[in-house]
Amino acid sequence: MYDEVTAIVLTDGREIRVDADYDTPLSDASSPLSIVVNGEAAEIDVDVDRYGWGGGYIFLSPSEKYLVLAYYTGASSEIFSLFKIGDSLEQIFELYNDGEAGDYCFSPDEKQLIQVLPYSCSYWWGAWDEHHHLFKANHYDEMEKDKTGRLFFDFGLVNILDIDNKEVSKHTIRIYPPENWQPPSEDDYYDPMTRPQIIGDALHVHMPWGKEAFSLPLKEIIAIEVK
Repeated sequence: MYDEVTAIVLTDGREIRVDADYDTPLSDASSPLSIVVNGEAAEIDVDVDRYGWGGGYIFLSPSEKYLVLAYYTGASSEIFSLFKIGDSLEQIFELYNDGEAGDYCFSPDEKQLIQVLPYSCSYWWGAWDEHHHLFKANHYDEMEKDKTGRLFFDFGLVNILDIDNKEVSKHTIRIYPPENWQPPSEDDYYDPMTRPQIIGDALHVHMPWGKEAFSLPLKEIIAIEVK
C-alpha cells in the first residue's frame, strides 16, 4: 500500500485531491488515478498506464493559477503534470525523466516551472566509487573526462519549463571532485530534497554538501567543484 496524496484546499474553498488505487501492486502498471475537484473527477490524461504509480504529491503555484501533480514510478523515474486552474482543471503539460527525489519551484512571475532532479536519492557519488574500484554495484555511469582532462560525474538535471511556450530547457548538474576527495559513506544521512528557490538572479538549491546558487540564466552544464 502506498501513502495517500495529501489533499489541498484553494482559497475559494474548493478541495483538490488525488484518487488512486493505493492497494494495487507497483508491478501492475495500470493503477488507476484521477484528480477530484470538489467531488467531481477532472478530465485528465496522466499516463499511469504507461509509467506506473509509486506515489506522489500535489502542490500549487503561489497565486493558485497552476496545480502540479508530481509522482514517481518506483523504478528511478519521475513525472510531473501541470494543470491550469480555472472553473475546472486544464492539463497543459507532462514531463517524464529518469531520476529520484525531484523537487520544484515556480519563477516569481509564474512563467516557468523549475524541476531539480537528482539521478539518485541516496548513493549519488556511485560513479566516483566505481572509478576508484569501491563500488558495491556495477550499474553506475562511469566518470568521464572533459576537454581539459578533468574527471567529472553528473549529479542530475535542472529542467525549466516555459509554461506559455510549453518548451523545456535541460541543464546538467556536473560534479568536479578533487583527486583526493573523500565522498560520504552510505551510512551518512542527507536530505535528498533540493528545495529550489529563485532569489534575485540565481536559483538557490540545497545540495547534499550544502547550499549552492546557480546564476540565471542557467548554462547547459552547471559545473560544481565539491571540496
